[in-house]
This record gives sequence, C-alpha cells and structure tokens, in this order.
Amino acid sequence: MAKELQRSVNILYKEKFVDNLFKMIKDSKYEWDYYARDKGIKENLCKNWDCEKKHMSFIKKYLTVAGKNKAVSMFRVGKKLQNFERAIHTNSVYFLGCIFYEKLGMKDKIKFIRDNHDEFHFVWFLTSLVHDFMYFIEKNKKEYPEICSIESFYAHFKISNKLNKYSYELLCNLSCNEKILVNNIEKYFIFRLKEGKIDHGITAGIYLYNYLVKNREKMKGEGEVNNNLYWGKDLEKFYAIASYAIATHNMWRVKENDKDVKKYKENRLCDLILDGKGIKKLSIEKEPFSFLLALIDTLEPTKIYDCCKPKYVLENIDIQFCEKEITIKNGEESKLDFEKLEKRAKEMESWLDLSVKLNNNEIIISVN
Repeated sequence: MAKELQRSVNILYKEKFVDNLFKMIKDSKYEWDYYARDKGIKENLCKNWDCEKKHMSFIKKYLTVAGKNKAVSMFRVGKKLQNFERAIHTNSVYFLGCIFYEKLGMKDKIKFIRDNHDEFHFVWFLTSLVHDFMYFIEKNKKEYPEICSIESFYAHFKISNKLNKYSYELLCNLSCNEKILVNNIEKYFIFRLKEGKIDHGITAGIYLYNYLVKNREKMKGEGEVNNNLYWGKDLEKFYAIASYAIATHNMWRVKENDKDVKKYKENRLCDLILDGKGIKKLSIEKEPFSFLLALIDTLEPTKIYDCCKPKYVLENIDIQFCEKEITIKNGEESKLDFEKLEKRAKEMESWLDLSVKLNNNEIIISVN
C-alpha cells in the first residue's frame, strides 16, 4: 500500500513539473555558477541564446572569473581560433548537465570535494568547454601528416604535462570500466589513425590537462592563493578527472555480432567488445561522471537540430524527471523532426546502462 501511495505521489509530481529545456536553463534554482561572482552572465546569455558571440562572451567571462583569463589562447591554433564556433553546443551541454546532475540525484554519486567544497560545477565546466575542442583536427587529418602516434601528437602541440594512466590511477578511484578505457587509449588512438581519423576526444583530453597544469603552475608561482583562488597541486586530481572523461567519451564499444568486431580484434581492442567478459555499459552508480557526459552529449538538442535556431529548439522540447525516469516530449507547437532525437536516444542503450521507450512523440529513459 505504501509503495502504491508513493507511486501515485510520484506520478502527480511528474505531471505537475513539466518544463521546456529553455525555461529550466533560465531557472535560477539550479546552482550552475561555481564562483557565484557575476550573476548577470547567465541572464545576458539566455536573452541572446541564438547569438554565438554572446555565448563566446559567457565562456570568456567564466574563464576570467576562474582565474584562467588567458585561457582563450588555449583555443588558438596558429592564427585560427578553434572551438568557439561550437560555443552554443558547449554552453548547452554545461547547463543541461547541471540540471540532470541535480534532478537525477547525482550529488551523492559524484563527489569532487576539496576542503568541504563541492567542485562538481568547476570540473563540469572544464569538461563541457573542451570535450569537442579537437574536432577540427579530426575533420582535417590530411593537414597533420606528421601525427602518427600519441607521442607525435605531444610533439606537434608541445605537450609537456602528459596525461597518463599511471598518475590517474594514483589520484582517482577507477571502476573496472574506467580502467579498461584508460588502458586502451593509445591502442584506440592508433586504430582511429588507421581509419583515417585523429580522435578528437583523446586529443582534447590530453590538450586540456597540459594547459590546466601549466596555468596552475604559473598562477601558483604568484602565490598559493591568487586572485582569491586556490592553486595547490591537489587541483590536478580534478584536472585529470575532466581530462580523462573527455579522452574516453568517444571510444566506441562494439557487440560480438557487430560488423566492426573483426577490426577490433585485429587492433588488439578486444577489451572494448561487449561480450560479458570485459567492458560493461557505463553505469550511473559506478561511472557517474562519464555517464553524465555521455548522456548529455548524446541528447544535447542544439547539435541534433543544428539547422534550427537554438532557442527555438530548447523551447520546443519538454522534459520531466521522476526518480530515475526521464521523459522527453516534443512541444505541442513544435515543428522539430522528433525522430532525430528518438534515434539518438535509442542508440544510448548499446553503451549506457539504461532503457529507452519510444511512444508517440515521447521518449522515456529509465536509468538502471
């Protein structure tokens, strides 16, 4: 009886709280601002969601408040400024991740604590900002013929602080899945090179870690506390968490009956075959941070509907949360091709520990 009563309460709660994504992003109750120093940034951003320059301005301001005011130079390769061409997707991933983090009760699962301070929003912002940064190099491999290994990538981009599995294992408690992914980064990088691509996830994770460590050392050289921010070496643990989540977010797993299984075996990637013996689907319990990045990056709608105005997209997708169930609906007046989002959502079942049901312009995601 008690369970049935609770179920009824949950249903009523679910029906009562229905918002579109844009409204939820604007809602001030979601504690997205790690630094809480410039409350005007978010309002200005949301009023100009379709303006790429406003999104760039938000990123620059946030980095300045974070003591990384020269971080924009991190995105300059040669004379060209990279990544900010995807600033809207970057910010959408950031804000939606903050919402899902709270609504799915992930505060108890993702614990990035330093001196009794929760570092989640800090780590999540770095992850969102850089996760697709190296996509330009993946699209244009012919322009980088000298890159034929991870070491040659280090040399080309002058990477002096190497992100490696040994330091990461000392700093963080890895799940079995995470260890498998980390231990296969170099082999997967070579595999992608043979396929004609320089993996944007692996390279972005390596690139971010190098920049953050250099920036920390520079700022600490001016004092342990600089610009009212802490710059101790223990921050590198959080840099590693963000960088490894990025480095592994594009490493695809295959099933035993998949057409690519033969290639995986030939390239010594048997650990990435979902056969019940090695790697498993990412779980919200065991790999919550990587799970969140995979979930949000897959569902983020402004990238899926990149032919539409971002604000229109976010205003026309409704979402409800009820315990571990997420319901996504096409808005009543929406002209979006909802099948595109349905297809992306259904694909997640192959590598995330969740189930997806599709029902008449409605997606129901049950997190296991």
